[in-house]
Amino acid sequence: MQAHAIVDRLERGNPEEDGAERGGFRVCYHTRDFPLGGVILRSIQQSIEHSKRVICLLSADFLASQFCMLEFRTAWQWNIQHKR
Repeated sequence: MQAHAIVDRLERGNPEEDGAERGGFRVCYHTRDFPLGGVILRSIQQSIEHSKRVICLLSADFLASQFCMLEFRTAWQWNIQHKR
C-alpha cells in the first residue's frame, strides 16, 4: 500500500461506521503539509510538538531515507525530553 493511501485511510476513518464511531485522524504528511522552501528540521519539530501521537510506518524505504530517520530520531528525542 502506498503512503498516500495509508494517509487517506487514517484521515477518513472506517467508512463502514457511522457518526462519531467512524474515527479519523488529522495527519501531517510531509509532501502535503510541509511548506515548500521551508527549513525541513523546523517543520519536523513543529509537527511533532503539535501532535498527540507520532506513527512511523517502517519499510525498507523508510529505513534508507535520511529524512525519515531524522523525523524518527527527532520524535524519539522529543518524547524522552517531555516524558510522553
